Amino acid sequence: MIGVGFGPAASAFPIVGAMTEDPASPRDRPTGRSADQHDDPGIGPSTAGMPGAPGGTVPRVRRTRVGRMGPVGLAWRILAMAAGLAVLTAAQIGHTDDLFPFSAMAMFAQPRDPDGVVDDTCLEGTREGSDEVLPISFPDAGIARSDVEGNLRGIREDPQRLAPLARAVDAHHPDEPQLTSLTVCSDRYHLRSGAPDGPPEHVTLVTWEAR
Repeated sequence: MIGVGFGPAASAFPIVGAMTEDPASPRDRPTGRSADQHDDPGIGPSTAGMPGAPGGTVPRVRRTRVGRMGPVGLAWRILAMAAGLAVLTAAQIGHTDDLFPFSAMAMFAQPRDPDGVVDDTCLEGTREGSDEVLPISFPDAGIARSDVEGNLRGIREDPQRLAPLARAVDAHHPDEPQLTSLTVCSDRYHLRSGAPDGPPEHVTLVTWEAR
């Protein structure tokens, strides 16, 4: 239905379109602006024509071909793993850290029984002309405590292995009388609920005597 105005005032009122009329949507009406212009000044240029945008080109995806490992690559990886396991096993049997980090696991930190025993390894010795037992530091002996602990079984079997340590101590103290004995000792702490239960027990592990 179309409404029509009458009289002189008719020109002041526009004709109202019927529902059957299909006016152009504001979105579809030509605005006279280019495709890169928008009503909102905060919006940048149009993305038309860009990859992934409506009407744009879709980039081609390059597929990477994954090949299987060849027999040579597989063989040297197996050999490297076998060699590492062999060295690690030898370190456990020989109880040595000569090829660290392929060393005996006993040289690394381990959990302790909260009601067990903890040994604090130490060195002590006597000098010529005196029976006084003197504490000796591991740096003066030219060795780390972990190295003594790691080789303690071999030292017990052959106390002469302590002779180089005694010579190192003498070299660090040239003005002192030479050592006549060197002892690997331990301050043994008995634990209760993870804490020391009383003073440590001083234990002699192995002694070297000068010949």
